[in-house]
Order: sequence, then structure tokens, then C-alpha cells
Amino acid sequence: MDMEKIVRKTIKKYNLISDGDTLVVAVSGGADSMALLHFFKKHQRANISLIVAHVNHAVRVDSGADEMLVKKTADSWALPYESLQLSPIGENRMNFHQYAREARYEFFVKIARKYGATRIAVAHHADDHLETFIDRMMSKNTPRSLMGILPKSKMQGLEVIRPLIDVKKFDIYAYCHEYGVTYREDLSNSSDDYTRNRIRRHIVPAVVEEAASVHSHVRALSDALALDEDFFSCELERLWHGVILVNNVCNMKRDFLMRMHASLSSRLIRRIFGELGSENIASIHVSEILDLIHSEKPNVSKYFPGNVKCEIAYHDVTFSLGERVDIGDYVFEIVPNERVILPNGMELKAAFATQVKKNAKLSSNSSYLCYNEICAPIFVRGRNPGDKISLVNQIGSKKVKEIMIEAKIPKILRDSWPIVVDANGKILWIPGLKKSAYCHEFLDSEGLLVEFILNS
Repeated sequence: MDMEKIVRKTIKKYNLISDGDTLVVAVSGGADSMALLHFFKKHQRANISLIVAHVNHAVRVDSGADEMLVKKTADSWALPYESLQLSPIGENRMNFHQYAREARYEFFVKIARKYGATRIAVAHHADDHLETFIDRMMSKNTPRSLMGILPKSKMQGLEVIRPLIDVKKFDIYAYCHEYGVTYREDLSNSSDDYTRNRIRRHIVPAVVEEAASVHSHVRALSDALALDEDFFSCELERLWHGVILVNNVCNMKRDFLMRMHASLSSRLIRRIFGELGSENIASIHVSEILDLIHSEKPNVSKYFPGNVKCEIAYHDVTFSLGERVDIGDYVFEIVPNERVILPNGMELKAAFATQVKKNAKLSSNSSYLCYNEICAPIFVRGRNPGDKISLVNQIGSKKVKEIMIEAKIPKILRDSWPIVVDANGKILWIPGLKKSAYCHEFLDSEGLLVEFILNS
């Protein structure tokens, strides 16, 4: 099929170019990019500016010849030319393909900024898209990954456009032959050392032979997935308001996730991991987290890739990064007219009190302690194993742990929950939960008013 007709249709369909654009055209010297540059020059409108950008990967011995060809072509058409030669990478660096890709696009963005360009044009074509689809189908498992190569995408506020995305490699060669476009072949593409090369050389031809229209089918599927992902992205932004993210800790209500459709909750969990700097989460991990959320377990915690910890405590779900610090082991003296800020953010404050009458209204989070009944000074500490308290109007004592379970205090908060004791270690009060017989609603003599503030 006529390459020019396809490219014009693609540009219009995906709105790839606008009047007044300055385009940075990435040109390697191969048939694809040389054909793209030729097309732009042949159909260049008066108000469209072209900048030629070439990256010499300095891997092949003849890579200099690629650069000479691109520069000569740019000069012959009086187009601005910019080039970059990549530096060798050491063994401890990322793999070369990842390094080269990041370096290329960083260079293209830099050149775009220099010339005030808003778009970067690259020469990915229909065969590239099919190869990517097959590669990701074998190694990825999300709808987003199966979108393959998009006709346009965003990078640092710039658009990366792909006008050849619906053009087959065969038609690119035909275009070069028709117009006498000179190009250089990268012989490393004929090697089977890389997965992409094996897909290109062996799998794609077999698939195309079986279904000649596979390119258009895969593009239609990618476009449909892109529309779906756009919808889900909008929904995800709306749902993100239900997530509290502070200092690498994400909090949300358990039923918030449970009421959500699994497709959205899966995407929300992936975004949370991304926000915490961990992109490495597989579908099996997402499913495991959703199973934990929908289970009947009131308290559970588990680590996932990227050192992200998921903690479920009754009605709350927390995702945090790194090890949680144990804050249960603390002891502070409660001094009148002073505040005690606990490691978990809770607060206690005390004040002198004398002969408070029965009709005085007392908050449920406040208590009077009579000096005649306790051994001063008094302290606040975290829970200890085996702690028991003698409750008001009850015979005997009850385990503090049982009280916390009945009150649905999350497991991760139990050890750090404040326990008020006197100098003999006698438990006087579990602020916010239960009072002992030593706590009063009024006083006949001198005492201490202690107030509890949750998450002040």
C-alpha cells in the first residue's frame, strides 16, 4: 500500500502535527527514519520547521558512516542538524538497550527545548508495533502493556509522535526505492542474540503468513485498549481522592477497596506501588493483596516487591515503604500542667483538680485520679504481654489484649497504645478504651485530671 497515503491518514487520525509546529526528527540512518525524514521534507508546509537529530551509539565499527549519511542529508536540505555520540558503559551499568534508549530520548528532549519544539518524531512502524505486542504478550500481563507502541505519547511535557506506526516495513522499503532514498542497514538486526531480533526474524513472518491482516487487527486492539485505559485513568484520578498519601505511607478504608470493581482496585494498587517507587509488582501480587483485603482476617501484614508492606487492620489498609519502627516500648511520666506526646502521635495532658462536683460533665476521654488511692507519680507506657486491668463494677480483672481485640484496635497499634499506671505498676486506665476503679467522674479531694487526645 502507498506509504504516503497511510502516513497522511495516520497524521490526521491521531492529530500528530499542527500548523506552526517545530519537529525534532530522530534519524538513525536506517530505512525507516530516512523515509520519515524524506516524507516530512517532501510534504513540508511553509510553517512547519524540521530539526534533524542523530544519535551515534558507537557500537558498530561503521556507525560513523550512519552519522555521515544523516548529516549529509540534513545539510543538502538546509535543515538544522544535531548529534550525540554515546559514551561506553561499564559492566555495572544497566543493560545497553535501556541505557541507549534513555540517553536518546534525553538528547531529543534537550534539542526540542533548544529549538522550542513541541513534538519529537520517531520512525516506529507497524512491524515494530507487532513485535512489541508479541514481546509484551510473552513477558507482561496487563492491558496497558498490550497497547504496544502508541501513535503518540507524552515525555516531559513534549509529544512523541510516530507517523509510520501503521506502515509495514515492506512499504517503507518500497518508498525508499521509489524516491531513491539512501539508507544504511544495521547488520546487528540479523543476529539472533536478542529476543526482539528472534521475534522479528522468525515469529512475525510466521504470524503474518497465517494472518496477513494481523497488523491492522493488533492496531485496532491497541486503540481499543488505549480508549479503555483513558477511561480507567479518569476513574483512577477520581478514586485517588480516597487515598491518603503522606511520607511514603498510603492509607485508605478497607471497604473503599472492597466496594470497588476488581479492575479498578487492581489499577489503584498498581498506582500506589508506583507512588511508593515500586513499579515491579506482578498480577499475582495484586491478586494476593485483593484476596487479603476481601478475607475475613481482621489483622494481617505482608511484604511485597520493592519492600512495600501491606497492612490490614480491621477497617483500615496501609501501604508503607520500608520496615516499620517498633514504637511500643516507651515510658513517660505524666506531670501536671505538661503534655506528653507519644511516639504514635497520641497525646496525654494533665492538670491539678480539687473537689469536683458530681454534676460536672466529663469527657469519655478524660478521667480523674485521686491522690489518696494511687501511688504517685503516674506514668504512661506501651502495652506489655500479660497486662491486666481491674475494671469498674466488675469482679476480678481482664486482659488488656482482649479489651483491645473487642474494641477492634488494629494489631499494629496495640503495643503502642497508651497504658496509664501508678508508681507501683498498677494499671489505672486504658485511655480511649476502659477505666479501672481508680478512675473517677468527680473528686471529693485533691487529684489529677488526665485527658487523652487521639492522633493530635
